[in-house]
Amino acid sequence: MALPLWLEHWVQLSENAITIPGAQYRIGLDAVLGFMAPGIGDWIASLGALATIWVAANHQVPSRVLARMLVNVVLDTAFGVIPLAGDLFDVFFRSNTRNLALLRRHAAPRKVGAKAWPKLAIALVLIVASAVVLFWLVVLGLSAVLIWVFGRSWYGAGP
Repeated sequence: MALPLWLEHWVQLSENAITIPGAQYRIGLDAVLGFMAPGIGDWIASLGALATIWVAANHQVPSRVLARMLVNVVLDTAFGVIPLAGDLFDVFFRSNTRNLALLRRHAAPRKVGAKAWPKLAIALVLIVASAVVLFWLVVLGLSAVLIWVFGRSWYGAGP
């Protein structure tokens, strides 16, 4: 089984591209995008993670393993939307590295399947739906906190 070289490069870029100065720890574009644009950056990074799921579906990885890979991406997206705490989660959880390991373990050594598109479409729909729901939950939660902190005058009602 030969996995595409670009996939290895994608995982490296998304999770290990930058060495933190003074430390022996590396971060990638996934954490940087999440930090720079909470919610949106995590959603963009999760779309990039679909590449691993697409390759896995093409290499006839069992559906239960594809589901586990999807759960990894959804968890990464879900926790990534939380400002700062989500960025720390991105640094330590590394869903793309986990998914690449699952792919290496379970990919069929023989022919590559041609019916990956339905599985990829389902994965994309689930990721987009979860990202939209999580984004609005964060917006509603932040709104509730702001209303609680600043009171009714924050949203235009008088005293």
